[in-house]
Amino acid sequence: MKNKLLLIALLLTALQLPAQSVYQIFRGTRVVNGHSVQTLNEGEMEFIIGHRFGRLNGGFYELFGLDQSNIRLGLDYGIKPWINIGLGRSSLGKEFDGFVKLRFFSQCQDGSGMPFALTGFSSTAYSSLKEADPQKPLAIQNRLAFTHQLLLARKFSDRLSL
Repeated sequence: MKNKLLLIALLLTALQLPAQSVYQIFRGTRVVNGHSVQTLNEGEMEFIIGHRFGRLNGGFYELFGLDQSNIRLGLDYGIKPWINIGLGRSSLGKEFDGFVKLRFFSQCQDGSGMPFALTGFSSTAYSSLKEADPQKPLAIQNRLAFTHQLLLARKFSDRLSL
């Protein structure tokens, strides 16, 4: 119970203090192939080409991993500094996806407010692969995938963010 009251007091204090937000916890909206707590500013648009390659030891026959590559093309847009939306298409599973990212809290400088950043992420993906057996079509609920995440991060220094 004490922990819950402490958390509520911390959050209410952070909402009341006019603190300066930490600049760029991460340098972009992605960390490797996942999302970061970073959001785009209002009116910003970002076109992303994400890729993962296969194994190098396949040699020239597999073109050193390029034949098994998975590519995602995505377009992200900042509606407000705290809300982003995005659409994309992946070659693996021929998936179309969409997401919403909401920044709940920003980390504040000098310990004067929130000690971390908190962002919510929610996405839906639709697999458009052809059915293996046309006589048995897949129901739409078997083609959908959903992801919901709370992303928590803190910038400790100019060179370290977790």
